[in-house]
Amino acid sequence: MGMLKALGADPVRCGYTEVQIQNCLASIPSKSLHQESVTTMHTLYMLAKRGLIDQGKKYEPCREVEHLRFDSECSPEGLLPADIRNRILKIQLEHSAGALKKSGNKWVDYDIVSDWNRK
Repeated sequence: MGMLKALGADPVRCGYTEVQIQNCLASIPSKSLHQESVTTMHTLYMLAKRGLIDQGKKYEPCREVEHLRFDSECSPEGLLPADIRNRILKIQLEHSAGALKKSGNKWVDYDIVSDWNRK
């Protein structure tokens, strides 16, 4: 529900009541969201930016959260079958902020379409 609100979507459309939404937003900064830490931090950042949670705390954006992330160890790009990957990638890129590739301990911009078309 927090991510829906962070993205500007209406949780009522998913069956939540206004009371449930308000209770969730009131408790979200102090509860574990059961997500990776950068996703939690970015969700809190987006909610605070929209004025939906306490803005007195400092939340940092984590740009990699809204990107497709490719990591040779955890999420190698070769997992998608070659015959459908460009179609799948096109859909995914329409709903993300782009693609990143892990380089050491950092995420760097990755032009995955050009890279895959060269292979």
